[in-house]
Amino acid sequence: ILWELVRRTMAAASLFLSGVSAFSVSFGECFESPDRFPLALGARGRPGTHRHTSDVLSVVLVVLVVVEVFQRPWSNRRSLEVGSRIRTGERGYSCRIGAIEKLLYKVEGLEKRLRRAEELLYYVISGNSSREEQCPTNYTRISKACYHVSSREYDWKSSASLCRSLGGNLVELETPDEHKSLRHYLQNTKGVRGSDFWTGGLNPGLLWIWASSAKPVFENQVETVNGYGRCLKIRNSLKNYSFYGEECIKKLRYICKPAKDESANGIEKIERGLEMKRKTLH
Repeated sequence: ILWELVRRTMAAASLFLSGVSAFSVSFGECFESPDRFPLALGARGRPGTHRHTSDVLSVVLVVLVVVEVFQRPWSNRRSLEVGSRIRTGERGYSCRIGAIEKLLYKVEGLEKRLRRAEELLYYVISGNSSREEQCPTNYTRISKACYHVSSREYDWKSSASLCRSLGGNLVELETPDEHKSLRHYLQNTKGVRGSDFWTGGLNPGLLWIWASSAKPVFENQVETVNGYGRCLKIRNSLKNYSFYGEECIKKLRYICKPAKDESANGIEKIERGLEMKRKTLH
């Protein structure tokens, strides 16, 4: 690299010296008449001092060329280093922002769980077992659980995503009693009667499972599902709202259920245990 810089410097210097020599000749011709150009005379009145001036000018030009050639790679390298530092700083800043957002999301979730735990502990300590839990925003109480029944139609994947945005999942009817209570609501509620609804059931190939919990749809029993689709809906056939396999791309209304909070489930188990002990003591 150094040899290449020296070679380029010498070539540039030769080019400039040739130009300076030509300029000196032209400049000297202009000073052949001292009477016409008195400034061309030297300190003692001798003509021809323009040659000395041209030599000095040549040296100055060569020095400028050398400085420019050696300075350019340094400035380019300096610019690249500064740009690299800026890009590195931007990436680090983005990573820190992402980490902070994730941390805030986790803290918010922990706060919700703590509030839930405090409420349950309060009811356990006070001995109030007849309470009715308040449903989250956008959810409606149906029998013993909370549900969100959509008014618009989407395919199965979009419906599952919308349920997650509401803090829940597509409904998973885990017991016959839950299926029965939801069927009764759909049969007797204006505005939802007559529609089919997506559930959280999915058939990846061998059997029907609930997509969120990965549990079988039919536990401890053999039951077939009509239809050839891979996504499970409850169909308004004869108003019995039975399960039916539908193509996942079809647009239907959907039903969500709030996602289960494992810490809250544990406290509820403790509450049920204490209630059973209280009954046995009395």
